[in-house]
Amino acid sequence: MKRLLVILLLLMIAAPALAQDWNLPASEPTDVTKMTTREVCNNVCFVRENGGMFTCSQQCRGDDDVRLPVGFAFLTERVRLKVIPPMLEKIEFEPPNPKPGDKVSVTMTPVSKDLETQRFISTKFVYAFDSPKDWIALKPSLDPLKGVWETSFETPAGAKTLYTSARLGDAEGNTYLIAPCNVSGDLQTTEDCFFPLLDDENYEDAKYTDINPSLDLLNVKFGMDDKRYYFRMNMRGKVDPGRSSPMSANYYMIAIYAPGKMPEIDPYGHYSFILYSPYLETSNDCKMLLRRGPQWLMESGSVKCWVNDKQLLFSVARKSADINADGVFVMYAATGIIFDTYNGIITDYTGTAAVRVNKGPIELGK
Repeated sequence: MKRLLVILLLLMIAAPALAQDWNLPASEPTDVTKMTTREVCNNVCFVRENGGMFTCSQQCRGDDDVRLPVGFAFLTERVRLKVIPPMLEKIEFEPPNPKPGDKVSVTMTPVSKDLETQRFISTKFVYAFDSPKDWIALKPSLDPLKGVWETSFETPAGAKTLYTSARLGDAEGNTYLIAPCNVSGDLQTTEDCFFPLLDDENYEDAKYTDINPSLDLLNVKFGMDDKRYYFRMNMRGKVDPGRSSPMSANYYMIAIYAPGKMPEIDPYGHYSFILYSPYLETSNDCKMLLRRGPQWLMESGSVKCWVNDKQLLFSVARKSADINADGVFVMYAATGIIFDTYNGIITDYTGTAAVRVNKGPIELGK
């Protein structure tokens, strides 16, 4: 899902003071509707006739409201409440503990029970034996009576370990991925256990649109190991941090949140903004802006970034990203520019992807 150029007015403090204003005093709200004490300032956005979709300004209801960079509140509420990725409730095997030589039936049950929604979701099931390479892909078929997708495969007689993954995609480009294994090799070049997560439209030949190629998102891939999550963000042009004087600070963002935790009441609950932006709050190139309880924090110890020409690699500590009880988090990517304390641009953002991270390999015959 691609969003066109969005010009934004930033009513925010000067960059060197961002960390101080984002850290708020702790409080003890007693009512769940007060979880956003110290409310986030509202973004008022208007459709643009040329050059983008929205022009936004920031309006605060009180002097103690949290002033995030304009557009972050807009994206949070728009994406978290309205851009919902397809998700699986469960994936089952029959027999549940396969042995070498078994024929295995696979049943994929979606969270959504709406049959029309299911008809427009593309599905893929992939598997490999003994090492997470040479993946075999299957296209499950929809059983409209059961409301599930089904497929099957056979395990070779000499196989010892079964690796499986599933991917869903809806008509808007939102996705769901089961990550089945840890990455190995050079994080910037290896393809072992790095999986496609989100694709985004290329604006190189688009008319009526002028997106800086360095901020034009093309795709995001995902990998993990026992301690960290990895996001490869690929751009149309070379990753560009912008400049400090006159200020034109580019930012590249991964937003992560746990699905289903009362987003209508508190869209910022269990939410993290992961940023690469050397000239926005200049203490660190990489930083994380996050809400925990009623408090906003900004820190850099949990996140690392590497730039390699047109690719940006984010490395995030697993403990910093909230997941739900099923081992799932949701993410999207965005890019933008900050010119000064009042003006900036959100150039691009993707659809959403749900990622399940607690599905390991199966030892056959055990």
